[in-house]
Amino acid sequence: MINLDKHRQVLGENWRGMNMELSKTEAAEYLSISVRALERYTQQGKIGVKYVKVTPGKQARYQRKDLDQLKEELNTQTHKPTVEIALTPPKQALSEYIYS
Repeated sequence: MINLDKHRQVLGENWRGMNMELSKTEAAEYLSISVRALERYTQQGKIGVKYVKVTPGKQARYQRKDLDQLKEELNTQTHKPTVEIALTPPKQALSEYIYS
């Protein structure tokens, strides 16, 4: 689980304004998505990533402001619902229309 409490304790009241860097796992938890989904968004260019050298290899770091922007985009509905509700007229009005 993401440990933002640790960051809050260190940064005090200004933790929200800080441009924190989160690991891939922390970023995925913050967005409530899987790590694989985060990797796909990174490959699609929807979020930037910075790689930090560690021994051995490198580790992905995500900026908090970029995560907030993607989170807002993910919470915005960008497609039409699959099912549209059609309003039908009452039976009496329909029968009057058919038989008149």
